Amino acid sequence: MELFNDLGFNDRYGQGFPSRWIYTDSKLKAINGTPELDKCLKKTFAVINFISRIDYLDSLIEGINKYLAFDKWKIIRTNENIEFVKLDKIIISPSKYANAMNEGDFLALKFEVSLSKLKLENSIIMVLEYRMREAENCLQYGSYLSCIILTGSIMEGILLGYAMKNPKEFSAATAAPKTKKRRY
Repeated sequence: MELFNDLGFNDRYGQGFPSRWIYTDSKLKAINGTPELDKCLKKTFAVINFISRIDYLDSLIEGINKYLAFDKWKIIRTNENIEFVKLDKIIISPSKYANAMNEGDFLALKFEVSLSKLKLENSIIMVLEYRMREAENCLQYGSYLSCIILTGSIMEGILLGYAMKNPKEFSAATAAPKTKKRRY
């Protein structure tokens, strides 16, 4: 209500006051096409209100621009300034997921993994390399669940290897609970 009262309205909250959504919608309709709309948007997106959250502000502006595009408008933030630009045509920004990889392409990726660089005991490296080959075979033949289970086993083996290599740090770790109490 304070935002709209700053724009010239004189509203007070009381009995019979509409929901926030209905109130906001009616006020935006009232200022649409007037200079007050410009003031409203500049106050809403004022950089000073987002001092530690500039990325969040930019994401809000990006979100509203998707709707403003159909009216041939765009909000632009340049440092602390918020500007409105009238566009010649409707411009719909491409989705940030436009170049996203499909599942088949992702599954076809080959990753080069060198377990020896982990500098774990040879016996653990040998078991992990065997499980890596087995997981690759599962993937190749479409046994995806088996591949996931083997991948989990490989990760556990790596963690076990590090725990064995660094017993003092492992026992001092505070991330895992120390009691045998089970919580179900």
